[in-house]
Amino acid sequence: MGLDASFTVIPLDEFRKYRKDPMHYIFPDTLAKIDLYREWDGLDLALQKMKSPLSLAIRGDQPEGEAYDKGWDAYFAFVTAPLVKKINKALTAVSEEELIAALKEAGLRLRKNEHKDYIGALKGLKAAYRAAAKIKGCLSILIS
Repeated sequence: MGLDASFTVIPLDEFRKYRKDPMHYIFPDTLAKIDLYREWDGLDLALQKMKSPLSLAIRGDQPEGEAYDKGWDAYFAFVTAPLVKKINKALTAVSEEELIAALKEAGLRLRKNEHKDYIGALKGLKAAYRAAAKIKGCLSILIS
């Protein structure tokens, strides 16, 4: 799978336009975008260890094309507005300590100085969901 994961905040009207003509619609480049870089993978593993709906925070609930497959070069999906709201609420409750514990439970052996990278990725993910929830919008996810 790719090295970078980016999350773009999509207003509902833009999402509807995309759904009408997905092959030709281009999202405006003014939409807010948050990058998680290489930490997305470990963050996904940690979130898989936590309660639902956090397991969908990186993968979304509306894959475009094929379902998530770690062997692919790229993955594109959406998180619908109702799920954005639920994940935003659940992410708010995740502490830095819980994240580090979940990373360890997922089998990642991190040095102490690497913790800040994953904590930063969690903060970025929280920011993406908070921004989308604030406008009652969706998120697009691109892992490449």
